[in-house]
Formats: sequence, structure tokens, C-alpha cells
Amino acid sequence: MNTNRRQLNGFLLIFTLACILLAITPAYAVEQGEVTVNTTLNVRSGPSTSAEVIGVKYNGDIVEFIDEGQGWGRLVNGSGYVSLDWIKKIDVQAASTSSEVEPKRIMLDPGHGGHDSGAAANGLMEKDIVLAIAHKTKQRLEELGYVVNMTRETDVFLSLEERVSATSSWGADQFVSIHANGHTNTEARGIETFYHPSSSSSQVLAQSTQQALLQATSEIDRGVKSETFHVLRNSKIPAVLVEVGFITHSEEAVKLSDEAYQKTIAHAIAKGIVEQ
Repeated sequence: MNTNRRQLNGFLLIFTLACILLAITPAYAVEQGEVTVNTTLNVRSGPSTSAEVIGVKYNGDIVEFIDEGQGWGRLVNGSGYVSLDWIKKIDVQAASTSSEVEPKRIMLDPGHGGHDSGAAANGLMEKDIVLAIAHKTKQRLEELGYVVNMTRETDVFLSLEERVSATSSWGADQFVSIHANGHTNTEARGIETFYHPSSSSSQVLAQSTQQALLQATSEIDRGVKSETFHVLRNSKIPAVLVEVGFITHSEEAVKLSDEAYQKTIAHAIAKGIVEQ
């Protein structure tokens, strides 16, 4: 009997100590942040620059982490550690409040298609590059809660009138046409964004998009410009046309054909829409 009583008392003591430890152990809050790098952010096996690189995150990626101190965050999915120097923390409470508003409907318009290749140089065709970027932009915007459609999702030709009509009939709130540039001067390079001069809201969207693209790529700024392109002139909603780089420039062509760079461009376009 005494032995049983001692065992019971021992169990109760251990249980009490465990409860006390749980009460005083700090709760590590899960935080959310956006990766802000020009290239990639290394995911390491431990909270140190000497730890093995076991993965990467791209500019614009959203991550959930626990702040481990000393400038390091442990990814909650168990994939490793990242330096918090390159993470812009997100106010989750504010984000959840804004998500209660009906999401915007964004129409993405990959230029050209089908028999219309657009610019072609260095083994690339504009129609293929911008379609790939548009798909990645759509995925990113949907992750952020937007409702997204595309004027074309495959390699087909659409007239300018058909693009405008599809946008209007679908009930889009904003329109973003994605293009890649070409020039007889093979030294021409950089990014530029266009809007119609009659639309101040389009100008705001163009400025936000251009700024996000420049921050993400560190490319040459060719400016935000007003133009009367058909898809801008005939749009009744905020509309912009983005030229993401020059296929005719050998260095830019290499980047534009790279999937990681395409994702960087896509995330930047999405960021421009979010932050306008």
C-alpha cells in the first residue's frame, strides 16, 4: 500500500512540474512574411550562414516562420531556416481584415499568340515568354485571393477587339497586358509600363507595377508612359501594358527564358496590383 501511495505521489509531483513548465514556457508565435531579394534566398539546415543550403525561396514568396532570434526564422513547414534580413513581415490581422472584401477580378492578357509570334530573337518568341509569365502571375494572384482570368491560356491568336471584349464580358476590375520588347538596336534593354492618358487610375496601376518590377529585377527603368494602344484606349477599367524586357538583347533574353526569372517578374506584377 505504501509503495502504491509513493508511486501516486511521485506521479502527481511530475504532473505538477510539467504543468508549471508549460505555463512558463514562452509561446512562439507563427509569423508570416514576404521574401524580398533580387535573386534567391537560401533555406539552410540550421540558423547560421555556415549551415548547409537545402533549398531556396524566390522574391515575392510568402513564408510562415517562427522567429528564433539572432535574425533567423524557422520555417513552420519544417523545410529549414531563413535569414529574416530578407523577409518583410506581414500584418496577418490586417490581411485577414482586407480579405473580407470581395476580391478583385483581374484579367491578364498575354500578348500575341498563334501565327503572331510578336518579337523574335535569340531563339525566343515573345508569345511564348509572355504566356509563361502570365500563367505564373495568375497563380500568384490567386494565392493572394484574387479572381483571375486570362485572355488566352494557350498558343492561340486573338484580335485586339476580342481581348477587349473578353475582358468586358467577364466583368474584370483591372486589365494587365503582358509583352516583351524587341528593337533593331540590340543594346536596347529595360522595363516600361504604359497606360492611357485619360485614366488616372490606370496611371496609378502603371506606376505601382513599374516600381515593383524594378525593385524585383534591378533592370533599367524605361519609365511609365502614356499611350493610346487599342487595349488601353478601349478599356473601361484601369488597364496597363507591361513590357518586361527585350528579347533582342542577348543578356535579357537569357533571363527571360529562365523560369526563376519569369517567376520573379510574375510576382512583381502581382505585387504592383496589390500595392497600387
